[in-house]
Amino acid sequence: MAPDGRAVPLWGAAFAADPDRFYQQTRKQFGPLVPVTLADDVPVTLVTGYGKALEVLRDEFYSADPRVWQKGVPGECPVRPGLEWRPTAARSSGADHDRYRRVVVDVLSGVNLHMVQAQVERVAVGLINLFCDRGQADLRSEYGVPLVYTALGQIAGVPEDANAQLYQAVTEHLTADDAQVAVQGYDLATAVLAEVVRQKKAAPAEDIATWLMQHPAGLTDDEVVHQLAEFYLSGAEPTVSLLVNTLRLFLTDDRFTGDVLGGALGAREAVEETLFLDPPVANGCVRYPTAPRLDGVWLPAHQPVVIGIRAANADPAIQAAERHGNRAHLAWGAGAHQCPSSVLALLIATTGLEQLLDALPVMKLAIPAEQLSWFPTPFLRALSALPATFLPAPPLHLS
Repeated sequence: MAPDGRAVPLWGAAFAADPDRFYQQTRKQFGPLVPVTLADDVPVTLVTGYGKALEVLRDEFYSADPRVWQKGVPGECPVRPGLEWRPTAARSSGADHDRYRRVVVDVLSGVNLHMVQAQVERVAVGLINLFCDRGQADLRSEYGVPLVYTALGQIAGVPEDANAQLYQAVTEHLTADDAQVAVQGYDLATAVLAEVVRQKKAAPAEDIATWLMQHPAGLTDDEVVHQLAEFYLSGAEPTVSLLVNTLRLFLTDDRFTGDVLGGALGAREAVEETLFLDPPVANGCVRYPTAPRLDGVWLPAHQPVVIGIRAANADPAIQAAERHGNRAHLAWGAGAHQCPSSVLALLIATTGLEQLLDALPVMKLAIPAEQLSWFPTPFLRALSALPATFLPAPPLHLS
């Protein structure tokens, strides 16, 4: 673990398999500010202290705009495609951020949450009926992925065939360890969504794609495409992993399972517990400081500062009582860039969890927990599969 004080790698299969060990050791060695590398040679400061994380997220001098940084990063760098600038609120600061965020907040406010819940319930029942009589299923590929992508597609106004392409594109972009593959993934996503925008111009509907085009801010077609791409990149895989990670805790943690089945934890509380203990974005909310000082340390100007969300949630310096409950986690970020679609993600994950546990309350992990495989990305906390067994059950009735 680099006992000589050099930066340590925040990537690879070993880190993905046991991130808590990494956080504990680096916290002991470096304190709340850990010098790490993304890929082989991209220096980053990882913030693992809860208080320091909030300080960064709420300070306007920590910009979300990466353009100065990316000028010095070669195109073949595997993490550049996932961090480089786009015309979205997540990658902008100042007036540009305010404009994009206002559009996104306005558009999301038009989503009928009651209708979304009903749609998710119907989709969940249909998916469960495809495997409930088998007694086994991969709860990621057969449930979490199709449930979330179908829900987002209905909300965004994306056809089913385009949704399937978007799953491929988003997965490639977020998990590839090769820059060319990651770029191809994003290019595929924007090409698919550009066609959706073209179709919506001819046939507008009650969906996010149409509302983005009709917003008074007057977004260009290219800006609309990037907002939709951000909706999928920030909304799809993290929501899939939020649901799947909650199911993993249900299958592997006896206390968690007992609390859920015994009624001590409702579905919403179980999902919130996951956001605290095992958030789907373990490290994120990347900022680029303009040479500010943090915890007595001058940070290199425009060098990425990454919030260790999972690590900060587990900061031993913060007593549980001081967090005011599980909802004080940092899974949604904080400050001006706090996730604008958290309510939607919570609704989809919670409804999906409720439907599955109502139908199949007694499930077991099909393999030893230590054999579960995680995508080796420094940012996502995402399983590649979650195989489970259960007593075969008859199909559910669709209401």
